[in-house]
Amino acid sequence: SDLFIKRDGPEPGSEASANDGSLFVKNIPNDWDEKKVEELFSPFGELKSTLIVANSSKFQQRVCFVNYKEAECATKAIEALHGKDLRTEEEKAAAAEKEAEEEKEKEKEKGETEKDKEGDEEG
Repeated sequence: SDLFIKRDGPEPGSEASANDGSLFVKNIPNDWDEKKVEELFSPFGELKSTLIVANSSKFQQRVCFVNYKEAECATKAIEALHGKDLRTEEEKAAAAEKEAEEEKEKEKEKGETEKDKEGDEEG
């Protein structure tokens, strides 16, 4: 799953052109705030704005819009960060654990018990 999608056109109501330095970032970790996003993206150039959109039915995960003052900064950010998992090792482990827990809960709700699932953890 790709992290970045270069925006094709301006947002409604914005005066921006097609390659205006806007980035659409998928899979933002749940505990991240605007400050954390700015820390990650500001080294590539001056930011105009950032906006985190919580899990919406449209996107199925947290997404973020990052707007640079200059389009080339957005390009630099994509080159540096594309395909990277933004979470720390601890966050990845915690997420995997949480997923496993949620799976167990779902199994319980269904009334199905699969004993061999226990040893299936990915490291």
